[in-house]
Amino acid sequence: MNHLSNRRPVSALPYAKRTAAVAAALLLTSAPALAESAAAEMDFGTAGKKEEAGWAGAVSFGYSQRSGNSENSAISGEFTWSYQTKGQWLYDGRFFAMGKTDDNVTTDERYAASAAAKWFIDDVSYLVGRGVFRKDNFAGVRQEYLGTAGYGRILFETDRQHLTAEAGGGIRNSEQQDGSSDTKPIGYGGLKYALKLSETADFGQLVTIEYGSDNTVLSSLTELRAGLLGAIAGKATFEIRRNSDVSPDTDKTDYFTVVGLEYSF
Repeated sequence: MNHLSNRRPVSALPYAKRTAAVAAALLLTSAPALAESAAAEMDFGTAGKKEEAGWAGAVSFGYSQRSGNSENSAISGEFTWSYQTKGQWLYDGRFFAMGKTDDNVTTDERYAASAAAKWFIDDVSYLVGRGVFRKDNFAGVRQEYLGTAGYGRILFETDRQHLTAEAGGGIRNSEQQDGSSDTKPIGYGGLKYALKLSETADFGQLVTIEYGSDNTVLSSLTELRAGLLGAIAGKATFEIRRNSDVSPDTDKTDYFTVVGLEYSF
């Protein structure tokens, strides 16, 4: 479920010492408030409450490392956007890509795109419709299309932290690595937590589940963010994605670590 920003609510360990050291360095760097990230395909958005009308967005590039079905490092890029109308509607979206080629042979390739429309019932709850596309040529499931509708609500909020929940259902078309595919109804749910650690550092955690009769997808995304200079921030994420049903000789779980820079506007 794509953005952890000051447009709230927010809406990824095992490479260990090297990645942890970079993440710690990011936390200790001076920074403005965390810009919301849409770092998971079904991120439930750049918001859990209405914001001032207008556009917001971010572009980021980073060094990515993965393990599971592929042991590789690559360059990744991400673009996120949101638009709050003067009324009850908020629209947001995300595009993510990572890839690597060695001697004209693709050794890593992953794409994700999502778009959502939210209608706010009041200051703490909303209805949402979302479309999601995911493709990973080196994961348990090669490609997925999802269309969902759901309900979200802020469970609690203070000056330093907030927790948002979202749940709903829809349709998912999945293609396995062996070429087989099917389309089934799914249910989904998720929790998103954001914590302001200090004036210069923020933490976000997103946990989601997509349940279907053919496959259940569990995802956890952890993010640390700190500003470097003006609208430029450093960001480190760690993601775990597990599919319950995959092709033979394919791992069920993939791990992704990204460390990079982000420009918010």
